[in-house]
Amino acid sequence: MFIKPILRYQAREYSRPFISFFLVYSFIIGLIVLSQRLSPQDSSGNVNFVEIGSVILVFVCGIVSFRESFKFLSQNGITRKQFFVARLCSMALLSVVTSLFDLGLVAIGRIILPSAEDISLSKIFDTAYTPFWNGGNTLIRSAVYFLLLILGHLLFISLGFVIGIAYYRMNRIVKIIVSIGVPLLLFYGLPILDFVFLNGVIFRTLGNILIAAFGFSLPVPNPFIAILSLFGSTIVFFGLAWAMVRRVPVKE
Repeated sequence: MFIKPILRYQAREYSRPFISFFLVYSFIIGLIVLSQRLSPQDSSGNVNFVEIGSVILVFVCGIVSFRESFKFLSQNGITRKQFFVARLCSMALLSVVTSLFDLGLVAIGRIILPSAEDISLSKIFDTAYTPFWNGGNTLIRSAVYFLLLILGHLLFISLGFVIGIAYYRMNRIVKIIVSIGVPLLLFYGLPILDFVFLNGVIFRTLGNILIAAFGFSLPVPNPFIAILSLFGSTIVFFGLAWAMVRRVPVKE
């Protein structure tokens, strides 16, 4: 079956940026922690949301991982279905590895630090679902947390993958227009339209949707609702990606 060699090829694509990220990000976090520990003043501080770096990594990998890989494999007789299945597996593998890296980085930081009160290496969902983490079975809590991390990474890498396919289909002029126009629209045009003319209806509605999707609207925030929302959104993005892959032309 062709999937295994294709998966190895695609996994090698991700290995170099991940290793570079691992070294640089660990070094930066280490410097921050060391500087806080050696500070002659108040050494208390926070290194919050360490997963943000890996989320950015997988998002960028999703964007840049389509063009060359698709062209190379298509020219070597690999079907689109084989390419897509292998890419799906490699993205899932990268999401698992980066999630393990995040957990490992936090765990090592907490082992190295003699007092949790001095410096806290906070994880993204720690604060969001504090009541859930404070009760129940430890094994179940750990499994839920790990699944949240994996699905969060999968969501962003699938979004990046869709963007990468869309860019591949565009010509140079359209790419320039989209690259400039979409950020301007999202960060300037939409806020002006919403707050000046619509009294904040758009952003308020989006906020309410996100609150409900992540289970924050309940008296006790529920991570299982977030798991369903992340999984459903990821399926939608991968479904959209497959529909695009089936029709995308092979460019020279």
